[in-house]
Amino acid sequence: MSNDKILIEDRESRSFFGKIIKWIFIIFNILMLLWAVGGTSDVAQMDINDEYEAAGQAIGYAIGISIIFSMWAFGSVFLGIMVFFTRGKKRYIEKSE
Repeated sequence: MSNDKILIEDRESRSFFGKIIKWIFIIFNILMLLWAVGGTSDVAQMDINDEYEAAGQAIGYAIGISIIFSMWAFGSVFLGIMVFFTRGKKRYIEKSE
């Protein structure tokens, strides 16, 4: 029989700073989701008297939700990059069959 060796890829656990960044990323995404849902429900509950108010509501909603989604995208990309760079170091464990 041959003495084959297998390399298993593993990662060390995150540092304390890395764990904080990861939780900031998660909390940021949850808050942005709540903000988008809350803004949408607020607009849906508004009373509309005529077509001009309906047009203003639609325009205001589109601008508001676009700003929220833009902030969400930029924040998630920035924090996601930080989460990526604060992950644990890669190590290989040698295992023989």
